[in-house]
Amino acid sequence: MKIRKRMLSLALAITLVLTANIPVFAASEMTSTIDKTTKQRVERIVEAKIASIGKNITVKDVDIIKDFDGNNYAVVDCDPKGYFIYHVNSGVCVEYNLGAKSPFANVSGTPMYGGPANYFEKEQEKYIHTVTGLQLGKEAVTAVKEECKLQNKEFLAKPIQETKKYLEGTANQLEVQVTRANTDYWVSNYTYFKNRTSNFGYKSGGYCGYIAANLILKYWDYRGKINLPTYSSSVGLTNELIGLGSSAATVAWDISSVMNKYCKNHSFPEKAHWAVGVFNIDGEIRDNKRPCILFGNLSNHNAGNHAVVVYGYNTYENSGYNTYVCHYGWDPKDGNTFSEVHVCGGTGSIFGSNTKYTI
Repeated sequence: MKIRKRMLSLALAITLVLTANIPVFAASEMTSTIDKTTKQRVERIVEAKIASIGKNITVKDVDIIKDFDGNNYAVVDCDPKGYFIYHVNSGVCVEYNLGAKSPFANVSGTPMYGGPANYFEKEQEKYIHTVTGLQLGKEAVTAVKEECKLQNKEFLAKPIQETKKYLEGTANQLEVQVTRANTDYWVSNYTYFKNRTSNFGYKSGGYCGYIAANLILKYWDYRGKINLPTYSSSVGLTNELIGLGSSAATVAWDISSVMNKYCKNHSFPEKAHWAVGVFNIDGEIRDNKRPCILFGNLSNHNAGNHAVVVYGYNTYENSGYNTYVCHYGWDPKDGNTFSEVHVCGGTGSIFGSNTKYTI
């Protein structure tokens, strides 16, 4: 495994001081001023994060939207592209992606956030995913709401204190300390996943688990550990995997079984395993240098569920949490890619179960 160290000059501190026209508010006064004041403060937080990342992008727009349980999230759209999503009341950066515009950028209805990878537009009583176009069923809406409630509870229990105080107005400046050596843990040849921005076997219709399995198998083919047959198109492997499954499965045990069936048919090692939650994900990446598939926590609700490939993580982007680097497996549209999405590893709808291929 490659461990990449970000060596920064001495103890770099980025201090953002608000101008006089942004007052300091007591927490109890935040409700009436949340739109204007919070947007301004979130913008400065993201500007500091962009500076620490070293990307040539700027903040274009900041919106405050609700999740399915009524909790506030700040969605930051950047120019030329890139987005960040923050949990307002804890200061946690829930996710960000520098390869795409905000998934809520072209929403005409009411934007609804359901946690990482769950971006919806509400029109009348319909909830449509803004990227995949899938619609949430009535039971799935209830399930997403419960997940939002759990996610909010965890973020409030483990806030990012300095950011939280700044956002709630109990501090009029934000000091972001960047340590001398931040460590990123990556699988071997992790750029394989970063560079898979297209032609990775995408198939519409809720087949994300099979697409993730495609990515994993092609990664090991790239590494020379298995020798995949030649397919006439990038979706050929995905279709073969689907043919071995019982449904558009998005749970770990189904995809583990499908991968082992495929490997048996092609005389590859049958070494796909599954586990609950994020069990041993860190060790697989940090020690064994192997990518994993994370599955959603909303069993049987495809539109509100997703499977992603995890190929890296760090512990510094959100103090007290791991931040995972994921390939979302979505078809690129209008120049938007989802091959490197940073996701906070708190409670959420993509942390239900996982599959590992331990070749």
